[in-house]
Amino acid sequence: MDRVLGRSGNLQGERTASAFPAIDLHVTVGAVTVRSSLALGSWVAFKQTDDSTAMLTGDLDTVQTAQVLGVHCGAR
Repeated sequence: MDRVLGRSGNLQGERTASAFPAIDLHVTVGAVTVRSSLALGSWVAFKQTDDSTAMLTGDLDTVQTAQVLGVHCGAR
């Protein structure tokens, strides 16, 4: 998985998780600038269920989702 995702994951119990921070965004809430790595980003976790299958879970944050919540996002 590390080779496919382009980064190594963290072993957490029986699952391996990888984070993908949104480092390409400039984020503000009102007049406050927020480091995007604090609040915006995605992650994925895999757990092997048998010899050839795995269960996948995660969270995908998007600019559209943030804007609905009142967060202004712009590309750097």
